[in-house]
Amino acid sequence: MSQYNPLNLPDETSEAKACFGSYDTQWFDEMLKKAEDVGITGRNTNTKWEKYFDDMFFNGKPITYHDSWDENYLNIALKQFEAVGSSFRPKHQDKKAVCAYMLKILEEGPPKVN
Repeated sequence: MSQYNPLNLPDETSEAKACFGSYDTQWFDEMLKKAEDVGITGRNTNTKWEKYFDDMFFNGKPITYHDSWDENYLNIALKQFEAVGSSFRPKHQDKKAVCAYMLKILEEGPPKVN
């Protein structure tokens, strides 16, 4: 992957992996740590990003993202998001934290280069 990769995404994520909730557990643990480092624990409902995830999970709110993401990166990120969201593997609050962190990064967009 040639561009800025704040989510440390793999070069590819297949539809099957997204559908069946398959992802690298080491990647998940790294994302959970990053989420917790910015106060997203999955146990709160008072952060913007956890509220956003709850609205998606319970009410079908669509994902919004910054328009400057490369299309390939965005496609991989959305598949990875789907894989995490559909997995039965992690505790719900950990899944919520990682998904909320991904939403934060995708909506904020890559840093501006002067």
